[in-house]
Amino acid sequence: MKSAYDQLVAEGYLTARQGSGTEVASLPSASQDAPEAASRARAPRFDLRPGSPDVGTFPAAAWLRALRRAIATAPLLAYDYGDPRGRIELRTALSGYLGRARGVIAPPERIVITSGYVQGLALLTRVLDGGEIAMEDPGLGFHREVVRRGGGTVVPVPVDEKGARAGELGDARAVVLTPAHQYPTGVTLHPERRRAFTDWARAR
Repeated sequence: MKSAYDQLVAEGYLTARQGSGTEVASLPSASQDAPEAASRARAPRFDLRPGSPDVGTFPAAAWLRALRRAIATAPLLAYDYGDPRGRIELRTALSGYLGRARGVIAPPERIVITSGYVQGLALLTRVLDGGEIAMEDPGLGFHREVVRRGGGTVVPVPVDEKGARAGELGDARAVVLTPAHQYPTGVTLHPERRRAFTDWARAR
């Protein structure tokens, strides 16, 4: 029953306010500004653009509970600038998770917390001081622009039914891959290609 109410609220048929119950949503008045109403009528029901997360599913209540617990026990140093790589507690937790879930050996001192993929890509470009970075082709043009604006040069790596081609990296100093689900093709990087990219990274 709750899921039915949640669906009706999400679709705009009901309005729910904490402490005041659930009510049927009021219809727009006839005097509503016509251009504004037309604009809303043309708006897509679902936003399927790449790079746009479904923020409506964010677990706000669980996040708030976790935040309260963390703040209650956080040391005073947590409110200072701290390590630019991120809090050691978070990096340690991520290190353990990566080892268990992904089989990746990543000590906390080698993990850097960023605000997202774009910041991580921008930092990588700065570290390479404008070097060549190989990126999957096709891919998101916005990500290529991040590299170019940071002074880097993009080396396009063609993608086929087995994923990115490891033999076409040229003189790149780094390669950015999405092995689990490449966009926009959706292919998974083949195990042979994964080994080839790993060998390339070790050799470099």
